[in-house]
Amino acid sequence: STWGLLTFSKMPLTLDECKTRVAAAIAEHQAEIATLLGGSGPSFEVDWPSFESATNKDRVFYHLTSWTGYYTFGYAKYAIRECVNDYNGGDKLRSLSKIIFRHNSDGVEREQRVKLENNNLIIEASCCCTWHWVYTSDIVVQLVIMYELFDGYIKKINEAMPEASAKFAGITCETDWDSFDFSKVAETEFKAKEMKAQALKNASCWSCWYSWRSVQWASDYGWYEDYTDDEKRKAFSKIVIKCKRWKPQPDNVSYWWWDQSEVNYSIESKTLTIKSCFADDRYYWNYAGSWDIRRVVNQVCRLYRLGQFEEMDGPAHDKKIEFLQDICTSWEVQRGDFEWLRKVIQYPAFYPKDNHERNAANIFVEYINTENYRKTLMEDTKAAETEAWVEKGLDPAAPEELVGAWLVTKINWKGMQQDRLIVVTDRATYTAVPKYKGKANKKKIHRISHEHYSYINVGELKTKQGGAPTVSGGAMPNMPDVLPDVKLPDLPDVNMPD
Repeated sequence: STWGLLTFSKMPLTLDECKTRVAAAIAEHQAEIATLLGGSGPSFEVDWPSFESATNKDRVFYHLTSWTGYYTFGYAKYAIRECVNDYNGGDKLRSLSKIIFRHNSDGVEREQRVKLENNNLIIEASCCCTWHWVYTSDIVVQLVIMYELFDGYIKKINEAMPEASAKFAGITCETDWDSFDFSKVAETEFKAKEMKAQALKNASCWSCWYSWRSVQWASDYGWYEDYTDDEKRKAFSKIVIKCKRWKPQPDNVSYWWWDQSEVNYSIESKTLTIKSCFADDRYYWNYAGSWDIRRVVNQVCRLYRLGQFEEMDGPAHDKKIEFLQDICTSWEVQRGDFEWLRKVIQYPAFYPKDNHERNAANIFVEYINTENYRKTLMEDTKAAETEAWVEKGLDPAAPEELVGAWLVTKINWKGMQQDRLIVVTDRATYTAVPKYKGKANKKKIHRISHEHYSYINVGELKTKQGGAPTVSGGAMPNMPDVLPDVKLPDLPDVNMPD
């Protein structure tokens, strides 16, 4: 090579000279590996026939021995040192027997350059240059896969979580380690280990650049608005990172790339879930970036600033509509994902369902206790109920008391869906057509008297796994010995729709 006016020439190495230098490099690096592994370690072995048959022996011999075997034996030493220091793999790596170096003039795919057979680490590639040879990271990944040395990756990720939590007002940060298990989706056990190692490596590399560092940056680079720590703690209870499985691109997508990452928020649990395809190539569309996280976090904080429906004034309702417009024009909605929009409109600022039920029930009970409604009951019905209440020791003139109320969608005998308000009092069960803002249609009320009921109990509806619903509530009282003889009419023949 020429530099300035000076010319340097490199004399080719003979086989004997190459073997001499290799022996010196092995003596140096092998001793250091033994020290790393507690006194004993694998031995180095060179497949000399493969090097002697190289098409370009000068370059191969030079690369094998340059810098005292830095690119060959040195790489193996540094890989083992990283596995011992960062992955706590000293005990497992003591079972290594040999590290074999083999030249292949045709070259080998990078994923196949390092492999483990019978506790022998085999490194096979073209030793003509750095690009066609192996890197330290290639050896590390293979050792991590075969000996399951995942502690180093996990340690880096765990160390990054407190830093991300500090940026988000101390909100709890968690990594879903079960999502990094590919044993149920991989074709072989080795492939499952390989995918797990790749996922953990990508999630932890560059100081967790693709995982928790993005969460930190989502806060470091500011917000759309100035949210306080109290507002963040009110809106979020937990931030969780999961490893997402790659999905094929939908048929209706015309562009060549597809955003695989997801940033979701649960209003019920106040959990922000970040999903990235860590086991796949590190393209930006496979990972949730700081901008994706910050955009969703801003929407959630804006949502909580709206407040409750009953407390909102005119400007607050205007902000609500503006916020809803932003959601409706978001990238998720444009690509056909309406899940976040469905969650938003269930928030009390948009549709206070619980308040709606309670307000409607209170207004409804006030109405049925008025004289105007009592006039609508038939005289024989009022007489029968009065007699029943007196026999039970109740005051027939006392107002009815609310037991429970629910907004439901019922199916009538024609198979049609109907929105109904079901109200249960201590005297009767009512169904009514609900109206907006806690009202019911007073002209469409159906009443079932409790005059023949001996006990009313409202419990919590639960669904058994694989079974019918059960109701848990108070203990049932002793039933009377004699029940009235009641003859039920025959059920009508109804053809239900498919």
